[in-house]
Amino acid sequence: MEVLITSNPDVAPEFRTIDEIRVSSISAGQPAAGRTESLRGVKLKGVAMGDPASKAVGAAVGYGQRDTKQATLGGIKVERTCGFSEGGSNICFYVRDGKVVAMALGFGP
Repeated sequence: MEVLITSNPDVAPEFRTIDEIRVSSISAGQPAAGRTESLRGVKLKGVAMGDPASKAVGAAVGYGQRDTKQATLGGIKVERTCGFSEGGSNICFYVRDGKVVAMALGFGP
């Protein structure tokens, strides 16, 4: 699994904050050298990798306003379902073949 942490590159480095943390079973790049940790037990709002799409949709709806659209992870087409809270955070689940293959927690607009 891969963990991707992103921030806005248009903001000066000393003022950047984390915009999104994504855990994915689909790699977007080359594996990094170093220590490897298991992320199999990681859950976002009770949803884990491999869970059915319906569980992800339920978590997104329970989080806030829902949005679903097509996305690409590592060159693979997936469906992205997000829930947006009034406070500006969001949770997103990426589904392929009816199963959760990635999930993300985002911050800000």
